[in-house]
Amino acid sequence: PKPHVVRCVRLFQSVRQNAGSSGVRVERFSGQAWEQMLLASGLQPDSWEHLLLLAADSDGTTDESSRQQWRVANEDVVRESWRIAGIKFFTQSACKEQADGFPLESGHAQGFGPESAFEGEGSYWESSCSNCPPRRAWLGLSL
Repeated sequence: PKPHVVRCVRLFQSVRQNAGSSGVRVERFSGQAWEQMLLASGLQPDSWEHLLLLAADSDGTTDESSRQQWRVANEDVVRESWRIAGIKFFTQSACKEQADGFPLESGHAQGFGPESAFEGEGSYWESSCSNCPPRRAWLGLSL
């Protein structure tokens, strides 16, 4: 089967001050390392951000596994634990066809696992780090 390519990510960060990142990286796993596909800045808390990856499959990669793991990582220091209230990965740039898979994460605070951000039912994922340096906290999907 043809691997899924993520074309859009929707991200909803917590309204709580100091629990968000104004910049994020969308990355995919190449089979050996995480590769940046998009760097977004100027993100706001308490609103859905649409992160478009229009040319995510134009690098000529032939290894199917390299397109199966995607993540969103903090680009800025997060003063408290990073809280993501909603995250969705899509295989179309119109953000309509949601990708299915299994959550991936850098680690979470007790009781705030990754499923919480994917369910979108008033709960959230909270990173295990506080004062998280860039790219230390991340949440993703294995397709």
